[in-house]
Amino acid sequence: VEVLDACLHGMFVLNLTNEKLVPHRFSRVDFYSKRIGSVVFVAARRKASSNNKMIADFVVFDAQGVVLASMEDAEFSSTTAAAFLGKRIGDITEFELNWTPVNPVSSRQIDLTLFSPGQSFSRKEFPLNWALPIEVQPVVFDSALAELCSLYAFEALKVCQGQALSRTGQKISNRFRKLAETFQPKKTVSEILAHVSEQWRPELNLVQACGPYLGMVLLGKSDPLELIFPKGDDSLARAIYRDSLNGNLMNWLAGQVVSQFAAKRGFLRILEIGAGTGGTTSFVLPVLSRRSEKFTYHFTDLSSQLLKTSQKRFESFGACMVFEKLDIESEAAEGEFDLILAANVLHATKDMRRTMRHVYSLLAPGGVVVAPELTSPSPVEDITFGLTNGWWLFDDEDLRTEHPLLSVETWETLLKETGFSEASFVGPSPKEWIVVVGQKTGKAELQTIVSCKRGNALARPSQFAWTADWSVQEHLKTV
Repeated sequence: VEVLDACLHGMFVLNLTNEKLVPHRFSRVDFYSKRIGSVVFVAARRKASSNNKMIADFVVFDAQGVVLASMEDAEFSSTTAAAFLGKRIGDITEFELNWTPVNPVSSRQIDLTLFSPGQSFSRKEFPLNWALPIEVQPVVFDSALAELCSLYAFEALKVCQGQALSRTGQKISNRFRKLAETFQPKKTVSEILAHVSEQWRPELNLVQACGPYLGMVLLGKSDPLELIFPKGDDSLARAIYRDSLNGNLMNWLAGQVVSQFAAKRGFLRILEIGAGTGGTTSFVLPVLSRRSEKFTYHFTDLSSQLLKTSQKRFESFGACMVFEKLDIESEAAEGEFDLILAANVLHATKDMRRTMRHVYSLLAPGGVVVAPELTSPSPVEDITFGLTNGWWLFDDEDLRTEHPLLSVETWETLLKETGFSEASFVGPSPKEWIVVVGQKTGKAELQTIVSCKRGNALARPSQFAWTADWSVQEHLKTV
């Protein structure tokens, strides 16, 4: 019932006519899980439509990106009397259902639409669509939230005017000037807050925690880490990686890449670098567990407090989890892993070439690194994580100058320079973020990790609906 209801909500968004449509027939429904939670996501694609009929496909999945069910060729017809009680009465078909147990995971894979890695490092056209057999668009950043960040940056610059700043403070202030110039705030905080969408609540909470103190941070009188982790509480930061729209998309996609790699391997030795609050971990572990994959998972970070908190958070996964400190820039890093995860952390190092060589050295032959990474800072990063010393550690200025994030082109060059034999970049908005996939030379080829098929062109907004918690109208605004 929950699955059908989710699909019906997706249908309401796809229906662009004035007709009231009701379910008529469908060709196939597959269930991939016996348990459906209270919160599900539905992705919908309209295949055909007319004035009194629409045909669509639906995929239903949970917050961790685990596919729960799919429906193909769902037909919705007009509810008018002429359609159902008049001349077309013969079109109504009765069905007798015979339920047959099958193993849909092994018999019918749902492929990711990723782009082919090719045979060399020649420049490739970046794909604009991704995910299941559906088409999506990137989330559009909230303009009111950007204006709020700009206002906080503008006020911070006024506080620091004429005062000496540290080297890091000077770099941060340069970002603030660009932010203030770009958005030119003309409203008060309260006026702007009234227009920020509730969908951006995780980002808004962190912005409000940091924004009023930006000037004090620039002057070295306030510790940005205390703003992001007040009294050691990681809930503000964790919500960014766990509950935010872009964070969910990025982590879900990384989880799907991991899932397909795991399907081609046996026992997996997994290392997560800079696992932090466990945002990406919380997407990957359920995917592996539900597929009954056998693995060891080394959860690492520089922070003892985050390791302690995360060990308690993931204690249900038992002995397969190992929690330990790791500095990926250190020569002392040892081990051999089939899969290395690193979500938005590799850029927070001094020398990306050295960092990626160390990552490469930790991979087993044929192993892969999966690294969700921002490619340019948003206003939120500028006034939150961009305040920390780690954000400004970099000294490889031939790769990075104004901020620590790398473009797709720079990532491609970097992976080649540091020994990776293959590389792929996955994501709907490469100018904002990507999931980097690099492979070490070995028996397994990257083509066995992902479904290497070219997708169709990017869908128009009217062709796609992305809904969360079944709140159709709110989520339609972000498509």
